[in-house]
Amino acid sequence: MWVVISRSCIPFRVVIGLLLDAWIREAGYGKEPVLKSVGLRLEEGERVLVVGASGSGKTTMMLAIAGVIVNLLGGVTRGRISLAGIDPLTPTGFRQVPRVAGFVLQDPDKQLAMPTPLDEVLFTLENLGWGEEEASRRAREVLARFGLEGVELEWVENLSGGQKRRLTLAA
Repeated sequence: MWVVISRSCIPFRVVIGLLLDAWIREAGYGKEPVLKSVGLRLEEGERVLVVGASGSGKTTMMLAIAGVIVNLLGGVTRGRISLAGIDPLTPTGFRQVPRVAGFVLQDPDKQLAMPTPLDEVLFTLENLGWGEEEASRRAREVLARFGLEGVELEWVENLSGGQKRRLTLAA
């Protein structure tokens, strides 16, 4: 899984310097926490590779940072998280997360839901409140930026693996 934290695809707010500051005392889904005492700090321009054995908590950490555990899965995340200046642990902050961060799963077929690349990117922009005309223009710009111009109206299932991966990043 990759986590993309970006200000360039969808303008939202100016964040200079600190993109992520997280200290998770504990996070999990049931009685026993999956994570305990995990911290991560990411400055603009830095890249971090999170590695570990299967089941070690990598996905749980990303879901905790994005606020998914607490806001969608009914789990617990205790600690403090600032994601591009947003607190994703609050319902209000959680609604802002898609404007600054996104997940790219290991298998793009499990992430793509719309029939064409254009529909996939439009779906995201429209759910963020963009108007139809502006969303259409912006979707085509983003697809071109990710090397997907010329395949905007192809069926997603006919794209190559690399094209699908780029589409998950674009969307």
